[in-house]
Amino acid sequence: MREIVIGGGDLGLGPVSEQGEVIGSALPLPTSPPRMTHPAFEGIVGQVRLLERLERLAEGCAEQGTPLPPILLMGASGGGKTQIGHSIGRLVGARTCYTNCNRSLKLEGLLDILESAGPLDVAILDEVDKLGNDCQVALLSIVEGRQVRRPPSRGRHHLVDTVATVPPLSFVATTTRPGKMMPDLYNRFLVLDVDPYSASEMAEIATQVAESHGKTLELEGAMLLAGTCFGTPREVAKRTRELCLVERGFSLGRAEVREYLSSRGIHADGWVSFHHRILRLIGREGVSQARLESLTGLDKEVVKVYESQLVHAGLVAIERRGRSLTPAGILVLNELDGIQTQDSGDTTPTMDGSSAAAE
Repeated sequence: MREIVIGGGDLGLGPVSEQGEVIGSALPLPTSPPRMTHPAFEGIVGQVRLLERLERLAEGCAEQGTPLPPILLMGASGGGKTQIGHSIGRLVGARTCYTNCNRSLKLEGLLDILESAGPLDVAILDEVDKLGNDCQVALLSIVEGRQVRRPPSRGRHHLVDTVATVPPLSFVATTTRPGKMMPDLYNRFLVLDVDPYSASEMAEIATQVAESHGKTLELEGAMLLAGTCFGTPREVAKRTRELCLVERGFSLGRAEVREYLSSRGIHADGWVSFHHRILRLIGREGVSQARLESLTGLDKEVVKVYESQLVHAGLVAIERRGRSLTPAGILVLNELDGIQTQDSGDTTPTMDGSSAAAE
């Protein structure tokens, strides 16, 4: 019997058997402290310091009748940055103008979107780090002076040079990679960090999602499900929605959650076949980043997602020469190698690639 499970399931639920079964509760299950929130933040779990700071900024700007200072919400992917951005619009009582800053967004398109916004609207620039250099240079001019020169367009006989004028807006940008932003642009924003989510906050998100589907998710089931999602609210919400759709009962407990995880090829600690594959390829000798990406057979961005989860769980270390397993990573690799050789049963989730491919 092990007292602690390495990885996403290490939530203080108590002794765990070699098959991943929770034997009992050694520690009281954590609960989030109650707090009063502005109605604009309804549905947002945690982030107490961030939301309080936003409230104070909004109150100060309302007194002066000015837009919010440019805000950059920084945090891990799936951490609720975009949801918080929309809540800022409700907080200041303004319309939100959402823009997904993917690589295909051209300067003309960005300027058209911003020019069409109304005074004091909230312009949400999601994944602002993905903007091209020309867009970032233009955005810097807009943030500083609300005007920027448009790219020249061909008129009837000659090139026409025009200026785009943007109304006074509250800019709320989000990023997971601030290093990809121009330093001058990054320095114009008030940077606010989205804090990591605790186990109890993740469980609360799962409970809320289940309630929205007319289901009751018991606390131990919510904690078990939350522990497989590596602190990512978007992931726990996605899995809870699927759980509610596939389970017919109205009350969902630990047994239903374990059955769901098993059917999806998810270990009780959150590991899927992609995690197992990456751990085995790194091995005890380690491997370079380029070789890891080529050997997995997965898209480079997919490798980054699963590798970041292993780093977050303390199983993989990123070094100058490449990737290596920590002692905890070696322990989990041995465990997953053992699970792969076992037959699928009622209590032990399988690690088959077909089930995990839907991840």
